[in-house]
Amino acid sequence: MPSASAATAPPARRAGAAKDTVLCLDAKTGKEIWRFESPTEPVNRSASSTPCIAAGRVYSVCGSIAYCLDSMTGHLIWKSPIISKGPASSPMIVEGKLIILDNTLKALDAKSGKLLWEQKAVKGNRTSPATWGTAKTLTILCQSNKEFIGVDGNTGEIRWQVNGGGDASAAVSGNYVAIQHKHSDSGLVVYNLTEDGIKKTWEYLYTSRRYSSSPILHDGRVYLLGASRHLCADIKTGEIRWNKPAKSEIASPILADGKLF
Repeated sequence: MPSASAATAPPARRAGAAKDTVLCLDAKTGKEIWRFESPTEPVNRSASSTPCIAAGRVYSVCGSIAYCLDSMTGHLIWKSPIISKGPASSPMIVEGKLIILDNTLKALDAKSGKLLWEQKAVKGNRTSPATWGTAKTLTILCQSNKEFIGVDGNTGEIRWQVNGGGDASAAVSGNYVAIQHKHSDSGLVVYNLTEDGIKKTWEYLYTSRRYSSSPILHDGRVYLLGASRHLCADIKTGEIRWNKPAKSEIASPILADGKLF
C-alpha cells in the first residue's frame, strides 16, 4: 500500500508521535471513568492486543511497552519495554505471572514486571497464550510460527511440541485443547493433555484463505467460526454436527449465556 503524503497522513504519523491509551468505561452508561495515556511511536495496524484484568490490576500490551495499571484509578504501577511493535497477542495472568508473546514467549512477575523466564523457541506476536494444569503441572500453550508448543509455566522449559503454528490461539477445556493451524495438514485439531505430554484425538482438514480465528470449547463440543465456515463438532469423536459456509475469517467468537457472538 503506498505511503500517505504529508498532507494526508494521520496527525500522529505526521508529527512522529503517538499515544498508548487505555480507557475504563462504565459498563452501564459508557461514561469514561478514567483514561491512561503515555507517549509512544506510531506502530502498524496489528496493534490489537486485548487487556487482561486480574486482582485489581489492568495489564495492557501497547505500542512498545507493557503496562500494569490500577483498575480503579488507572494509575501506573509499573511498565516494561517490549520488543514487538504493536503486537496482536494478548497477555495472560496465571499464578502470579504475566505471560506475553513478545517475539519470544516471556513470563514477567505480575507484581513488579521483572522478567522471570524467556523461551526463545516460541516465536511470534499475534497468537495469545493459553494455560493447562496448576503448580508443578502448569503448562503454557502457545502457537509458534510452525509448531504448537507446551512450556513449563514455572521454568520456561519446553515440555512438548507438535505440528501447528499460525495466528489462532488455543482453546482449553479440561484435558482437551483445540487449535486451528495453517500448514501442510491445515485444519482444526483436538488434542488430549496429560502430565506426560500431548496426544492427538482427531483432526478435520480443509483449505482456507485464512486460519486466524480461534476455536471455542463448550459443553462437549468444539466450535469454529472462521476459515470461511461455521462449524460444530463433538469434542471427543470429531463427529461434525454442523458445517456451513460463512464469511467469518479473522475475528474470533466469544461465548456468553449459552450463545456464540
